[in-house]
Amino acid sequence: MVHKNVWERIYKDVPLGRIPWRTASATWFYQLVDNGTIPVGTTLELGCGTGEKAAYLAEKGCKVVAVDISQTAVKHARSLAKQARVEIDFYAKDATDLSFLKNRKFDFVLDFANLHGIARKKQQTYAGEIAKHTQTSSLFFLRCFSKRTPNRKKDYFIDQLVGSWKIWYFSEKDILALFGSDFKVVKRHKEDYKAPVVDIYFDEYLMERL
Repeated sequence: MVHKNVWERIYKDVPLGRIPWRTASATWFYQLVDNGTIPVGTTLELGCGTGEKAAYLAEKGCKVVAVDISQTAVKHARSLAKQARVEIDFYAKDATDLSFLKNRKFDFVLDFANLHGIARKKQQTYAGEIAKHTQTSSLFFLRCFSKRTPNRKKDYFIDQLVGSWKIWYFSEKDILALFGSDFKVVKRHKEDYKAPVVDIYFDEYLMERL
């Protein structure tokens, strides 16, 4: 699978300190957890990377399942969880096929910059998998690159770190097209992300399962 090779290569070849999304701002997400808007409960993180947010949620008392397509990323995440002395169930799996979870439902699903790295043809399948593993009133936090980005000539960009793999931009209309049949947007946050990628913006959505 091409996209598995992309992310595995990054986590194998790039020093952890140079992987930009590990240290990207997550202020709004942490605020929603700290003020109880995102409650303690069963949690599924998709695209967990090296596990910082999974560990944070576990420290808050959530029962966390975390998934990433890169085995090396999951190895780093397990090490972090051990250091933090928290229990997390990690899986090195493709988030567009969650059949290994059987019929488990979660109170909260986190996608912190995972959707925009998924191939266009698999995005609807991914949305369906999230719906399948949530229930009425479950919450879903999504962070993705925004079409607010200036001078955008296409619906995707190519980043040097990921080679020729397409990273997608989304408008709120796009998000509703993917998730709107199963989720409603209850809060939205616009964030400007300037470094290390210049003039690329994030939108963040807190959604509730219908």
